[in-house]
Amino acid sequence: MDSKPKDPEFSDSDGEEDYSESKTLRDQRRVEKIILEMFQDVEFKVGDPHEHHRKYNLFKTLHAAWVSRSIEGIPGGFQVLDAGQPWFFFWMYNTLDLLNTKGYELTDSQKTRTIDYLRACQHPKGGFGGGPHQLPHLASNYAAVNALMILDTEEAYTIVDRQGMYNFFMSVKQEDGSLVIHEDGESDMRGIYCAFAVAKILNILDDKLTHKTGDYIAKCQTYEGGIAGEPFTEAHGGYGFCGLAALVLADQVDSINLDALLKWAVARQMENEGGFQGRTNKLVDSCYNYWVGALFYLCDIASKGRMNYKGRWLFDQEALQAYCLICCQNPDGGMIDKPGKSADYYHTNYSLSGLTVAQHSRSVSLPEYGYTLDETEGQKVFLGHNDDNEL
Repeated sequence: MDSKPKDPEFSDSDGEEDYSESKTLRDQRRVEKIILEMFQDVEFKVGDPHEHHRKYNLFKTLHAAWVSRSIEGIPGGFQVLDAGQPWFFFWMYNTLDLLNTKGYELTDSQKTRTIDYLRACQHPKGGFGGGPHQLPHLASNYAAVNALMILDTEEAYTIVDRQGMYNFFMSVKQEDGSLVIHEDGESDMRGIYCAFAVAKILNILDDKLTHKTGDYIAKCQTYEGGIAGEPFTEAHGGYGFCGLAALVLADQVDSINLDALLKWAVARQMENEGGFQGRTNKLVDSCYNYWVGALFYLCDIASKGRMNYKGRWLFDQEALQAYCLICCQNPDGGMIDKPGKSADYYHTNYSLSGLTVAQHSRSVSLPEYGYTLDETEGQKVFLGHNDDNEL
């Protein structure tokens, strides 16, 4: 008698069990089929050199209206993220800033109410928490400070307690160069990047804060070449971005094997879908438009302009735009992870942030922290040369 369990998910068309494929591979085939059918409907083909002449619209007004409605009331399903409330401000405000759609700017009243609420999230000893009366948290702190910077008002700038912020950062700094995400919390790559990015914005980044960070991140680079969240775990697109961005900010990029990281990032672009996966053997996901897409930008900065080809990033920029524009726009507004998923603020922000990476390439100048990407210097790589698509 056959002892194998009867699992209909592993059965072929004749009802016989097929154990030759894992669930991961079956899911990959299913997603590929859906996306290839969507591409076929508009006669798009990844890798076709003529595809850049086609036009696929980014529905800016639709997405801006969707986000704007949510500012005055977030659907109840998002209550599971209640402990990270500043992220909603950042995701939504950054999306509106990227879309830059007339008629959907933040009002003075919305800015004032945002400042008042985030002020209530700032801990008396420094740093912002995920909500009022919560402990300061490096990730929520990053979201709060960036949201305030997007508001771009004198009041928004002045509510941040810079000395308290520095004290908070040093209180979570660890001897091995890492930072714990909050008091008695875990340490991973998010905390390092979130702290360094905010410290750079507030001009409080110093050698004490960055001490031994390069050594810690080097321990997190895996045999694949990517960067993990902590030592001895799996390389991941989000952690790769956080790790390299932190090294760029700390001027410690020589701590890791940059060529190996770039090779890992190149392998994350999906051959048929055009978008990126976040880890080996995972599905395409539009948030990695940014987390992995921006790695190419950072690699070029870290290598002093060596990691590009004739000014273009070392991935198929048109294919990434196609995945975003053809497969990830929700007809009711907002961006989705992949076909079949619902729109959310996280994927809307990072999908569009990655779209900007795919639309722009490096300029002829290389300032200390980043590039000058303007009308005269920056290369622009558009699918269809449609000005309405530009972010």
